[in-house]
Amino acid sequence: PLASLRAADLERPGLVFEAGNCLYRTTGENAGGGGMGSAYVLQRRTRGADLDQVDTPAVGKVFHSEYLYQLRTDEVTRRDHACVLVNMRSIGELDHPNLLPIYVSAPIADNHLTVTPRQAATLLHAVTAGALPPRRRVELLMDALRGLARLHQAGFIHRDFTLRNVL
Repeated sequence: PLASLRAADLERPGLVFEAGNCLYRTTGENAGGGGMGSAYVLQRRTRGADLDQVDTPAVGKVFHSEYLYQLRTDEVTRRDHACVLVNMRSIGELDHPNLLPIYVSAPIADNHLTVTPRQAATLLHAVTAGALPPRRRVELLMDALRGLARLHQAGFIHRDFTLRNVL
């Protein structure tokens, strides 16, 4: 069950857990991290799907232990965190082609798990790799800005909108 999953379990390949109508299998592969947490590659499959269905890649994100400690010891961080979790639920309900869907946002045994689709690369990577012509770069940035505008329209501020956070 999802409630018994631990953050360290995401580092072990082959563990299966259920959330909603989907099954997730851990790969053990680290997908990166940031200031607040780490991300791990998962495989996602809809329950009851036919045997020919291919698993789709997803990313499971959890908070760093230092951040969790700060939650236990700092009232301001705790209030901010509670607000973030409420906002994540609301953002997960937004439907827009330029916003990354949130498959799961739920507490687990020792952390909080957020699962989103796994995308190919960040806009920073695509731009610095030099493979995109200028027109395509502008198109991708405009798509990202459309998603950001949808967030603003719903009353949210991203707080970390950078090329490395645009997928």
